[in-house]
Amino acid sequence: TQFFRAPNTKNTEIEEDKIWLNLTTNNGAFNQLLFGFINGATDGIDRSYDALKFGGGWVSFYSIADGKNLAIQGIKPLKENTSVNLGFTSYVDESETLKISIDKIEGEFNGAEYQIYLKDKLLNKYHNLSSSDYSFTSEIGEFNNRFEIVFKTKNSLNSAQALVKIFQLENGNVTFASRSNLGIKSIEIFDF
Repeated sequence: TQFFRAPNTKNTEIEEDKIWLNLTTNNGAFNQLLFGFINGATDGIDRSYDALKFGGGWVSFYSIADGKNLAIQGIKPLKENTSVNLGFTSYVDESETLKISIDKIEGEFNGAEYQIYLKDKLLNKYHNLSSSDYSFTSEIGEFNNRFEIVFKTKNSLNSAQALVKIFQLENGNVTFASRSNLGIKSIEIFDF
């Protein structure tokens, strides 16, 4: 809690929405990062709220602000479409599976008002971390542009899902329509 203490707390209500994310491998390598949404924090480096990431083991996991790698990052209070850039380094064999998962959550996340999505920019896809862990493979090295966390309210997700419509044509073929660019690359239909 010391990283999220406001300079003057006498008459200040402090929001404490926090999330701990883990990066693990199937052979036991582990690293964790924390970010919290709090009044008084900015999207940049804040002396009172942020902690730089130093070193790491086989894997290192961090958020990124102002070009700095952070183990702990304080961010402005949570809003729809808030995003956090993530980076990692890996020195494990390329055949190992890496996994990003939610370890612990506090605040707005407990009420499940927000869903936590991981955007994999390399594969151009979103994964709902609130529902399940994300597994992937990687080359050895440092990767600061692959992942981003994005927060969406459940209401916005439901309206986005309604933007895809399926139509059966007279010839038996099926077509799809979308009112916005949802990044859909392929769709499979199963007739049970």
